[in-house]
Amino acid sequence: MTQQESSNEMDQHTYFKRIHEFKYPLFAINRWLDKLTTEHAATLNADQMRYLREVDSYADKVLEQIPQLAQLEEMSEKKNAFEHEIGGPLGLLVAWPQVLLSEMYGPLSPDQRYYLSAIEGAARYLIALKDDARRELER
Repeated sequence: MTQQESSNEMDQHTYFKRIHEFKYPLFAINRWLDKLTTEHAATLNADQMRYLREVDSYADKVLEQIPQLAQLEEMSEKKNAFEHEIGGPLGLLVAWPQVLLSEMYGPLSPDQRYYLSAIEGAARYLIALKDDARRELER
């Protein structure tokens, strides 16, 4: 086995490992969003619900990308996918909870603030994972 083949094999292993690290925080985000939109729906106004639906759609987009990312073979495709297909939606997973936490669209209960803060924190963690994976792919 040549050094290049060994390096590609290592990159592939790291790549698959990184992709699968995304799943659990996304599942947690979906669970928190579900609690907000079901258990706390009565106390949210229309704008707050609209933003929560947006957050949910971006979380779903990232989850949908995971199997597709695993199929990519070219290293340049992998790097671009991490940056664009995952990076964009993750940025919005941070931004929308921040908008709601500002209470610009109405007051929040302590539980709602907790779930939104948890969503924002999980999204920030996912961005750090994405950045780490991108750095590893660039080696």
